[in-house]
Amino acid sequence: MQRHTGDIASSIKAGYLDRLERFKAQLLASHGASTEQEMMLVRLQTNHRFATQKFALNDGVLEVL
Repeated sequence: MQRHTGDIASSIKAGYLDRLERFKAQLLASHGASTEQEMMLVRLQTNHRFATQKFALNDGVLEVL
């Protein structure tokens, strides 16, 4: 019943935002020592195809391309 009214979705959203912020902080920390300005992540989808996501670091700001 809570899922139908959106109660559980709101708590999942907060957890997702926390994981996303932690991931961004880890990317910034690991990318700080590198001279490259872009990186690409690759993930395997459920249909067994690869999906790519590019990120750029410009003046300490992480941008999703």
